[in-house]
Amino acid sequence: MERTYSQIDMDERRKIARWRTAGVNVDIIAEKLGRHRSTIFRELKRNRFIDAQIPDLNGYYCVTANDMARAWQKGSVENMNKRVRRYLPRDTDLLSLSHRCVRSICERLNTTPRKCLGYRTPTEVFREQLVEIVSLPE
Repeated sequence: MERTYSQIDMDERRKIARWRTAGVNVDIIAEKLGRHRSTIFRELKRNRFIDAQIPDLNGYYCVTANDMARAWQKGSVENMNKRVRRYLPRDTDLLSLSHRCVRSICERLNTTPRKCLGYRTPTEVFREQLVEIVSLPE
C-alpha cells in the first residue's frame, strides 16, 4: 500500500487554530480535515507558543511553521542583522549603551526605505497595518 503525504497548508492551519480556540477535540479536527490524528498533534506541537511571563499568549499559532520555512524571510533577517552590525559591531557590550543611543539606532533602521517594502519605510508599513487593524469592525 502506497502512502501519500501532503503538507498541511495555510488554510488547514487556520481551521485548526479556529477549532482549537473553540475547544474542538483533536480527533474531530482530524476527521474534518481528513488527516490522521497524529498529524494534527504533530502540527499543534510544532507550532505552539509558550510564554511563562504572558500566559495569555500561549497556544497554537497557525503561521509559525509556514513562515519559518520561507527562505526569503531568513534572508531578510540576515539583511537586518547586517544593518544592525553597521551600528553595533559583534563585540559591543549592549548593556553599556544608553537608552538614547539604542532609540537613535532603532529610529535610523525604521526610517530607512526598503526595496522589499516597495521603497517604503518599516515605520510607514507598520502604521498602515496598525490603522487596518484598528479600523476592523468588531
